[in-house]
Order: sequence, then structure tokens, then C-alpha cells
Amino acid sequence: MDWPQDVEAEQAVIGSVLIDEQTLNRAGLEVDDFFYARHKAIWKAFLGLRHKGEPIDQVTVSKAAKDIDFSYLTQCVTTTPTAYNVEAYARRVLESSNRRQGLLVTQELTKQLFDDTDDPIEAIGEAAYKLLRSGRTDAESKPLDTTLVALDKEMETMRASPNGHTGMGCGLLELEGLTGGLHKRELVMIAGESGVGKSMFALQMALGMARRDFTGVYYSLEMSDTQCARRIVSMLSGLPTKLLRSGKLSEEQETRYIQTCTSNAKLPLYISDRPNWTTAQMRADLLKKPVDFFVVDMLRLVQDKSGRADEYERHALISQRLRAMAKELNMCCIAVHSLNKLGIGNKPNLGHVSGSGQVVYDCDVVMMLTKEDEIMPERMTLRLEKHREGEGGSSLLRYCHSINGVAGFTEGAQPLTI
Repeated sequence: MDWPQDVEAEQAVIGSVLIDEQTLNRAGLEVDDFFYARHKAIWKAFLGLRHKGEPIDQVTVSKAAKDIDFSYLTQCVTTTPTAYNVEAYARRVLESSNRRQGLLVTQELTKQLFDDTDDPIEAIGEAAYKLLRSGRTDAESKPLDTTLVALDKEMETMRASPNGHTGMGCGLLELEGLTGGLHKRELVMIAGESGVGKSMFALQMALGMARRDFTGVYYSLEMSDTQCARRIVSMLSGLPTKLLRSGKLSEEQETRYIQTCTSNAKLPLYISDRPNWTTAQMRADLLKKPVDFFVVDMLRLVQDKSGRADEYERHALISQRLRAMAKELNMCCIAVHSLNKLGIGNKPNLGHVSGSGQVVYDCDVVMMLTKEDEIMPERMTLRLEKHREGEGGSSLLRYCHSINGVAGFTEGAQPLTI
């Protein structure tokens, strides 16, 4: 097989730098982007000379790269039409490099798929991850004026929005007021003790976003899909989950149940109750459909292995990968997570989130769901402990949990609109 390569473009980029060394920065290439060994050696010499602050020309390069003839460098100069077009030459070199990287990944994937000892789903997920990470563009960094234009567009969106939010609404109005909605490319964490309703809270957020036409995936590593569906129907219909589990509905309740299922069956929300997802497999799954957000319930049940026995380090690895997925796939990730032993029975803070400090660092938003009202145990406090673009200090929101056995949370004493 002939590997993708473009010898003329590689020579033209080299010639451009020898004509005008200022074009080295404009090219933005790395040594491994070149196919031919001598071109790799020349580019490595270019970078070395620039690092030392020395001039770049045929004399200095032939001395730095001893196996490269002066005459070949001169040939690159004479065959280059103009150094002005260096970006165009560099794009051709980069395109061939990305094709080679893609072929290497697919070759490795083919070998793994023929090997019966490898998990095919895991292999495909890892390949998808490598393909996204290997591809490079000629514009990985942006000048400030480009970024300011993007900011102005975001400001226009806020001005046009009736509530001034740029993120995705979830129906929890007080929370939206503090965060401006949930934003793509961000990692949001819901943490709390076991039994406070973290999963239900996350499911309610996902349902609210889906009812606002945002497409999402709910990875339920703890609850079954029917448990999720029962809670969703309870939230929307007002029927208690215990009643739905019994199946003994009155005629009026049966009508309400059927209408709820019928009117919400087409919501853009996917649910998976597979218990052994890895982040690589999630990535491969998310690439199959246009998705705005995804929920991971729970983080500690994700099956990524760190090669170490320390569970805290594994949690940190998973949080890093989830954050990378949110940014690279342009989605919002909502992760449900637990507390360590110090946070159980106490007023929890960021230091009580299970895992190393890296987990909290990776998050853009950290919400802590706690029971703090002994008189009304159904009343929950949602502490916004971290908001990367918000005000310092925690913000408090009050929610009531499972009123009269109906799944979900309400804001204060008012019914929640979802």
C-alpha cells in the first residue's frame, strides 16, 4: 500500500522557510507531519535553530542536520514558487499526515478485531478516541479578534433570549438563573450522599432539556431503563412511582398514564442501562447521533481502568476523560458522583467529593445535593459549590423531593415546570 504523501508540498514548505524564516510560525507543522525522513530531519533542524535564536538558511541547516546536502536545500528554495503561500503548502502536508494517522489507527483496529481475545466494542471505542485525538488542523489556535467575534455572537444570543441565558434550559429555573443554563463543552457534577436523590435530580434535568428540544443520552449504570421510564412518567403525570410499580390504576389514572406516554414518546432522549460502559465506548456511541448533552449516572461505575489499585486515581482518570469528551464532542456532560467517608453525615464541601482533587478541578460546575432540614426531611438543599464563570462562594437553592410519592423535585412549594 502506498501511504498518503505530498513530496512537492513538503519541499515547498521547507523552501518557504529557507526563503523567509518568519514563515516557520505560519506553517504550524510538527516533525511527524512530514512523510520523508530527510524532510523530518530538516524540520527538526528548523525548530532547533529557532529555539536557540540562530538564523535559518542553507548554511546553518546543513550544519545542524549533517546528513542533509546543501544542494538539496537549495533545490527546495529554487522549486518553491513563493513563500507567501506557505499556509497552502502546509495544509497539503497536514492533510496527508492526518490520512496516514487515520490509516494507522484503522490498521490497529483491524488487527484487534481479528484477535478473538480483544473486546470488539472496546476496540472500536478506543479507535474512535484515537482518531479524534490524532487529527490536526491548520488553525488549532485563534487570534484574539476571532475570539472576540465569537464572544459578540454569544452576547447577541443573550440579548435575543427572553431570560438572558445562552445555555440549555432544564426547567430548574432558579438553577438556570445562577448558571445561565447548561453549556456545551462543560463538565457538570451532581454530588451527594447515597439516598438524597442525585440520580432523580439528574434524570429530571435530562428530561427538562429533552422537553426543550435538546437531544441527550442518559447512561444509567445503576438503575434499569424501566426504572428510569417509571420515574419519568411519574414526573410528567403526577402519578406516584409506587402506584405505577403496582400497576393498579383507576380509570382516570390509566387515562393520564396513557396520555403521558403517548405525548412524550418522541422526546429526543436516549436511555441505556448497560452496566459496564467505558468512556471510550460512550464516545463511540455518542458519535453515532447528534447529541447536545449526556448524563453519566454514576461516575464511579464507569469501567475505565487506570492500571492502578487506587480507586481515587481511577475516578480522576474518568473525570479527565469525561471533560475531554465534552470539549471535543461539543456536548455538555452531567456526571453523578458520590462523597467520600468524611462527607457522610456532615455538611459536605468540595473536599468531600470522592476521588482526588483532580475530579473537582476538571468540573466547570459542582452541585452538592444535601439534606439539611430535620423538620422537613423531604426538603433538599442544592449548593452550587463551584461555578467556573460564576461568583465565588456557594449559592443555595431549596428543593422538595418526592412530594406525595411523585418522582422529582419542586422549587420551594411551587410545582416545577418541566
